[in-house]
Amino acid sequence: MTHIAAYLISSVILASTLWLAMKITSIRGSWIHLLLAAAIANLVGLIPVTIFGAFLPVIVLVFMISKLTSAEVWPDAVLMVIISWGLTLVLSMFVITKVLQSL
Repeated sequence: MTHIAAYLISSVILASTLWLAMKITSIRGSWIHLLLAAAIANLVGLIPVTIFGAFLPVIVLVFMISKLTSAEVWPDAVLMVIISWGLTLVLSMFVITKVLQSL
């Protein structure tokens, strides 16, 4: 149960930070599309693969953003992913820790 909650929280946080990055860079798109991209990238991140596979969710996220929004792959989608991935990492660790402590 906690793994599902962590996955959902992580996807929502990633979509939210992507939405903020999208607004900053004046990219057009919807939050629902970003949530879909975040959920798919997080699912890909759960697949156990080699060391190269650690970059696979990022590649999937850039591809999904470029297809679901008005962003070009370079530089818009790549910059959105870099900024939001860093913010998401910090926020996810904070929120998941707080949620798990309350269970």
